[in-house]
Amino acid sequence: MNEALAERPWPSLQQFHDGFGEAKRNPHLKLEDHFHINDVWRQPVHKFQSHLARAVNTRRKEELWLTVPEGRPRSGPVMAGALSTSQFAIRQQAIANVDSSASAWLTASPAWPDNRMNDRCFRTAFQMRNLLPVSSGNWCKCGKEMDPLTSHMYVCSDKCSRNKIRNTMHRKVCESLKKIAKPYFREMDMDPINGEPLCAEYLTLKDGVVIPDREEDDDRNTGVKKRADIGFRGRRRAILVDCTTCSPLAKDVKDYKPGKTADAGTKRKMKEYERAYNIQRTDRSSIFFFAVETSGGLGKEAREFVKLLAKMSGGDLSSTILRIYQTLAVEFQTARAEQVYITNRRYVTNTPPLPPSSLLHPLPPIVHPPPPPPPPSLPLLDPRET
Repeated sequence: MNEALAERPWPSLQQFHDGFGEAKRNPHLKLEDHFHINDVWRQPVHKFQSHLARAVNTRRKEELWLTVPEGRPRSGPVMAGALSTSQFAIRQQAIANVDSSASAWLTASPAWPDNRMNDRCFRTAFQMRNLLPVSSGNWCKCGKEMDPLTSHMYVCSDKCSRNKIRNTMHRKVCESLKKIAKPYFREMDMDPINGEPLCAEYLTLKDGVVIPDREEDDDRNTGVKKRADIGFRGRRRAILVDCTTCSPLAKDVKDYKPGKTADAGTKRKMKEYERAYNIQRTDRSSIFFFAVETSGGLGKEAREFVKLLAKMSGGDLSSTILRIYQTLAVEFQTARAEQVYITNRRYVTNTPPLPPSSLLHPLPPIVHPPPPPPPPSLPLLDPRET
């Protein structure tokens, strides 16, 4: 083998030799004393691959835990009661951590590809779960103080910034829910509807309600909800889903409990649809309102939709519901971690806003320097004299 390496007839042989040398530098790889690289090249070695994979995973785990910030884990209602009222966002997150749907990502097995998170999202989710700060600054660009978990962005007074965060989170929730629900509806011979389904095609209109034909008419201008977020259609039945995200920091939320804000958001959505449609569930069509809180909790209507997916699978109901909760929680925590990253890059600052009193005094006038003197003019010459 040494002669082959000296001549280098095969690049793959050199790569194998370099990879083996790098693997032996791993302190967790413990091989026998008489073990040599030629043994691997000549014939398969018993359990060599399992020893190598175990050593790589152990080293990877140590590197990952070194990047996680240190701090005392804090969660639950006991910790929420110990926090001051000024730490409102942390109190709400501590209460939400008790909810099973919000904490399901902790028990998700990464053996399933849908339950995997990258390192940055895992660190951010770990910090928020243990109420450790994730904000890179103390102030929002709107002028208000930024909470340590950046939950302020969902209720920010700057409508442009708030709508960007909300719309991005709403889109990710819709995409994740559609991806998770698709295989369960396939078991019932129901395919996903392309785009946002028109409600008038699947729901019964109330008497006297007319839906505008022009697509450019916005729902907020007409007062009628025209499209749902996702939908699935079969030969005899159609199911629509309208997704919404709710923040526990909203002004109308009092005495917060896990899922309370999501239920309030569900009621608001139902009132919007009841203006024009009969939303009672029938054998031909039905609509679900999937409300999720920014802290991770699900509403009652969203839990009913998860139960429907579990019944479609035909397997064990409790284990299927748990697996759906885990996948949903992983997708939501990943989306929330990405929102934290965007918030820290665009909307967080360490510069405090100017006090209101400073805005009352007029600014001093700007004194411009005098213009420079013009250059001396040269005498004009007659071309006939030159």
